[in-house]
Amino acid sequence: ARMAAAQRIVSLGRAARAKARQKVRQPLAEVVIVPPGDWKTDDISGLTGLIESELNVKAVTVRQSAEGFATLSVKPNFAVLGSRIGAQMKELQATLAGWDSVMVDTYRRNQTAKIELGGRSFDLGPGDLVVDTAGPDGYFVESDGRLIVGIDARVTDDLRAEGFARELVNRVQNQRKKMGLAVTDRIRLSVVTTPAIVAALERHGQRVKDDTLAVDLVVNDGESLSGPAEEVDLNGEATTIRIEPVRV
Repeated sequence: ARMAAAQRIVSLGRAARAKARQKVRQPLAEVVIVPPGDWKTDDISGLTGLIESELNVKAVTVRQSAEGFATLSVKPNFAVLGSRIGAQMKELQATLAGWDSVMVDTYRRNQTAKIELGGRSFDLGPGDLVVDTAGPDGYFVESDGRLIVGIDARVTDDLRAEGFARELVNRVQNQRKKMGLAVTDRIRLSVVTTPAIVAALERHGQRVKDDTLAVDLVVNDGESLSGPAEEVDLNGEATTIRIEPVRV
């Protein structure tokens, strides 16, 4: 159950990232999870590290209610309810329009509701109503009607710098593979780049060296290394990479 919960969270979180047009390698501040009513706290606790890693976020926040985070609205699932409700569909729509946020969130959590239409009582179950979800400013939200996952898409300077570093590592690793280097081979790395990448390397240069097995990282000295140069785009920043294997 816990791994199934993690898969649902990660799937919706990735969809939210895609909607926000944020690459997976760009770290983000937070993912907010609003679980269905039948999930236990244990279903999510213990998964925090996995969720942070899979969605590349710094924090996981779990809220038991959408109140104060997401704005919910509800409408009939016409394809499902048409034969049951029939001519009373407009009355149902009017009734649902009168629901407050707590009533909508209660249905989202529990997938059950009882309503009166024309003197008759109807029990609504899973999938009978469609719940639409909108997140607060800065967040992109995805939901399957029960589980809500929201990504904070606001990228601070610190997060952007870490994203540049991750992109650089990815490009260097790709170039290492093209050169046929073994996983354990050490390299010297030269980067000719823009001020934004230089600033990112001032913060994250050691991590880049560690992740790429670079014994040296030379910045903006184009004559420092021999070997073929590869021009890459690091999130809009033009960069030239040179790799020189270190012979041991």
